[in-house]
Amino acid sequence: ALPLPAGRSDTPYTTFVDLGWTKVTGASQYHYQVLTSSGGTQYDGHTTATSARVSGLKAKTAYKWRMATDATSTANASPWSSPVSFTTK
Repeated sequence: ALPLPAGRSDTPYTTFVDLGWTKVTGASQYHYQVLTSSGGTQYDGHTTATSARVSGLKAKTAYKWRMATDATSTANASPWSSPVSFTTK
């Protein structure tokens, strides 16, 4: 299976968050999710880029995010990363 990106970062603003990660060789795309503090899915997206902006968030609210590396073959996809918390401003 492909590895998770080594470097993962989040930069929260009032109603959106900028997510970033390092490139993984062999990845077809990256799958990312923003979760509510209770664990529900706030946003689910895919991108071939190494960054993503997720908007529509509430200000001064705690969220979590996680990601996975997708491969052309589903069997090669990485597992989900452990969710990381962030709080909007």
